[in-house]
Amino acid sequence: MIAVTGSTGLVGTHLLAHLAASTEQVKAFYRTQGKREEALKVIRDVYGDRTEASVAQMLWVQQDILDVQALSTQLKDVDQLYHCAGKISNRPAEIKITRKVNIEGTANVMNIALKLGIPKVCHVSSVAALGHAQNEKLNEGSVRDNNKSVSNYSIAKYGAEMEAWRAAQEGLNVVIVNPGIIIGEGFYDTGSGKLLGMVRSGTNFYVDKVGGFVDVKDVARSMMELMEQETFNSRYILVAENLSFKKVMHQLAGHLGQRPPKIKLRKSLLYVFWFLELILALFKIKKRLLTRQMINELHSKTYYDNTKIRESLHFKFTPIQETLKRVAKHLAFQA
Repeated sequence: MIAVTGSTGLVGTHLLAHLAASTEQVKAFYRTQGKREEALKVIRDVYGDRTEASVAQMLWVQQDILDVQALSTQLKDVDQLYHCAGKISNRPAEIKITRKVNIEGTANVMNIALKLGIPKVCHVSSVAALGHAQNEKLNEGSVRDNNKSVSNYSIAKYGAEMEAWRAAQEGLNVVIVNPGIIIGEGFYDTGSGKLLGMVRSGTNFYVDKVGGFVDVKDVARSMMELMEQETFNSRYILVAENLSFKKVMHQLAGHLGQRPPKIKLRKSLLYVFWFLELILALFKIKKRLLTRQMINELHSKTYYDNTKIRESLHFKFTPIQETLKRVAKHLAFQA
C-alpha cells in the first residue's frame, strides 16, 4: 500500500494523479472535505475525468499528522510513504503552528514509520531548508549558514528536514527532495500559487528576487522515480531553472494577456509597509504580514544546482516557459 500525507496540497494532489496508474492501493490523507473536493477538481481539470475517477476511488482518510495514535493506526501495512504534509506561512501570528505542523508533524511521521518498519519514505522538504548563498550555486552538499537571518518558513522546513535525517540515521530508508518554487495548476491562494494569482489579477508590482523554479508534474514524477530507484539516505534539489521573479511574472502575464508588472518594490518601500503594519498591529487594527526576514528574502538572489537529480535519474526538467503556458490556460478559467 502507498500512503500520501498532505494529499490535498499542490504536490500531494498532482502526486495522486500520477499514482492513479499504480497497481497498488493508495491511501490519501486529507484535513477537510473542502480541500478534498478542491484537489479532485484540479485533477479533473488537468488530467481528465478518468484520472479523477481513479483518484476518487482511492482510500481517503481524514487525518491530522499531529494525532499520533490515529496516525499510527492508519499507517499500518504501508509499503511506500510520501510525506507531503506541511504548512506554508511566514505570518508572525502563525510562527508556532507553522513550526509545530512542519517539525513536530514530520517527527511524528518519521517515528511511526520507524516503529512500523515502513520500507520506503519520501520526505518533501524545500530549497528554503538550504538557506541562502551569495555568488555560488547551492547543491545538496552545501552547508546552511544558521547565523543568517531567514524566514520562519525556512526555519520550519529546516527543522522538519532534520527530523527526516535523524530518522535516516536511526535506520529508516528516507529520500528527501528539495523543490524550488513550484509552478502548477491549482491552489492559487497559498504558497507559490499566490504569485500566479497576483499576475492574473493584474498586479503592477514585482520584487527583485531570483530563485529556482520547477514544474509540479516534474516534482511528482521525480519523487516516484526516486522511490523506485531505492536510493535512500540522500536528498535531491528539484529545480528546473534559476529565474528572476520579474521574468516569470512577465512571461505569465504574456500568456494571460495581462499587462506585465512594471514597478519594482524596493527594500525601502517594503520597510515603510513593515513599519505601518507594526503600528496597525500594535493597536490591533490589522495583523502583520511582513517581517524583516521576509523583506530580505524577497530581495535575495539564490541559485541552485540540479546536477545530482539529472545525472542520477537522467531526468529532464520541463522548461518553465512551457509550464507557465500550460498553467496559464488553467488559471485563466478560475473564479
